[in-house]
Amino acid sequence: LDDAAALDVQWRIAKAHVALHEDAQAIEILRAIALPELPASQRAELLEELAIAQRRTQAIDDALATYNEILAFAVNAPYRALIRLRVGQALREARRADEAAAQFQAIVREQPTTQAAYLALTALDEMGRAEMNDLARAEILYAASQYEAAIVALQRHLSAAGKDPQSYYTLGLCYQRTRQYEAAFASFDVLIEDFPAHALALSGSAR
Repeated sequence: LDDAAALDVQWRIAKAHVALHEDAQAIEILRAIALPELPASQRAELLEELAIAQRRTQAIDDALATYNEILAFAVNAPYRALIRLRVGQALREARRADEAAAQFQAIVREQPTTQAAYLALTALDEMGRAEMNDLARAEILYAASQYEAAIVALQRHLSAAGKDPQSYYTLGLCYQRTRQYEAAFASFDVLIEDFPAHALALSGSAR
């Protein structure tokens, strides 16, 4: 076999070990693969498999180092958010709750439109550590297509904080997505009547 074919065979054998939960064997093979010779996407995938095996063997510090190795070269923002989520999950598995919560909170604060932010928010809710207002919560839920939950959060925000244009705009979008068209019209009407300048700006930003 040439070098590329040999790497591919090693990679396939390692993935099979991971799938079979034969983590010690997987870790040994994955550590032996020459990472610099791999394209970035394949290198990241290999390191993710390595981190999975490390977490299952309770080698949490090793897994955290592996995730940090991915973050050192990964550039795609949603993918970076996902890896940061994995860091938080690993810390939570290790019962390092404060560090895990800090990681999750950073994701929801800095990358709220990613799927990772929704999963981080779910983890924070489970931990009782979600430190955000309902408008910020609704934005995360809307981005994750959790429209019914976003509606509840927006209604709660409006009851507590009073009218604001962004809330009515997002509420209208949520109602539209859930085919509650009369409620969507009502939300957009409030936006147009009470915040005409904002209505025009928000409409333009959505194009």
